[in-house]
Amino acid sequence: MITLYDLNTLRPDPYRTYSPHAWKVHCVLRFKSLPYQTFWLEYPSIESKAKELGAPPTSTWSDGSRYTIPFIHDSTTNKVISDSLLIVEYLDNAYPDTITLITPGTEALQSVFADAIWTVYMKDIDPVIGRTLPNKFFTEANAEYYRKWAPKDPNEEMTEESIKDSWKRFESRFGELAETIGDEPFVMGNQVSFSDCALIGWLMLLRFALWDDDKGKQRWNEIMEWHGGRWKRLIDTYEELRDTRI
Repeated sequence: MITLYDLNTLRPDPYRTYSPHAWKVHCVLRFKSLPYQTFWLEYPSIESKAKELGAPPTSTWSDGSRYTIPFIHDSTTNKVISDSLLIVEYLDNAYPDTITLITPGTEALQSVFADAIWTVYMKDIDPVIGRTLPNKFFTEANAEYYRKWAPKDPNEEMTEESIKDSWKRFESRFGELAETIGDEPFVMGNQVSFSDCALIGWLMLLRFALWDDDKGKQRWNEIMEWHGGRWKRLIDTYEELRDTRI
């Protein structure tokens, strides 16, 4: 059995996940039709649980190693893997009878694309959605940790006009992305890949942040209709798959 370690939030299933990186793995597991269970963690317990399982750190703080979700434990092979990209590579190799999400030779390309979704195409709305996460959707323990990690309110100096401009820039950048992908159903043509799950992951973060009131829901529905409904078709493709969580 595969256990996916994810960050707990106040949202109900199936939209309980906040982290776009964890969403990538949820997405891949569903496309692969692999059964799995989710173990929900609070921010302060991520490091201790990772060390208990032997999950490697994914980066470093100034004072030491940094442990983050997602990580998985596969009891079938007794393997513990950290980092969404490495998890997908492991799943491709460990379960060769399932669909391959990272075709050999595309690892670097897909890694760069996955990073660019946020750093290039979605960067304009980072300050817009940032403060909604701890204030409304995190558990108390997670909200406290998040505020220490990002203590400055990213919206405190933003006006209604600047927020509107941020959304316009985001729509424009995503329009560029839509043009780059073209009319194909997936990033790499007719074949779904890790890149699609990365896109789905970041879009699901948006849904998580927006799905709180009528105004936010309206905004999400508008995004789903952008660029000829491309993003809605991608999300629908994922949500129409059988949920393989136990």
